[in-house]
Amino acid sequence: LLKENEADAVRLSILSNHYRDHWEWHESLLDNANDRLQLWRGAGPGDAAVTEVKEALQADLNTVVAIDLIDDAARKGYGVSDAAALLGVSF
Repeated sequence: LLKENEADAVRLSILSNHYRDHWEWHESLLDNANDRLQLWRGAGPGDAAVTEVKEALQADLNTVVAIDLIDDAARKGYGVSDAAALLGVSF
């Protein structure tokens, strides 16, 4: 996967499913992750949603909710680089 994709996209593809839930790998996960990375990077640097993302991660490592929170903040035009870093995504 890393030969053809960014590490951050692979990471987000995996994190987009809760670790307790059954899921299967689909290439569309990478497409969605790449779109998400563009959205987040387009929103730019900032600390929007950091508190909420920390809370989601503390609640049984709920990466699905954390990602949704970052998506919402980025769609509103708030910088999300600090929140993304909590998921290991840097830009």
